[in-house]
Amino acid sequence: MTKAGFESMEIAIQGTILDDAEALIIPADLEDKFQKSPNAKAYFLGLSRSEKRNML
Repeated sequence: MTKAGFESMEIAIQGTILDDAEALIIPADLEDKFQKSPNAKAYFLGLSRSEKRNML
């Protein structure tokens, strides 16, 4: 892995990025996009838990 990759993982581990994804918390920027495209949100909500987590 590159230095940038290791730095990204360190930030994710220290912060809440991975915790939020595991808890399926939709980030504000994605929620804003979903408000503009209700079909996209419906599709996302219909995915399995693991698919949602992987996308987040």
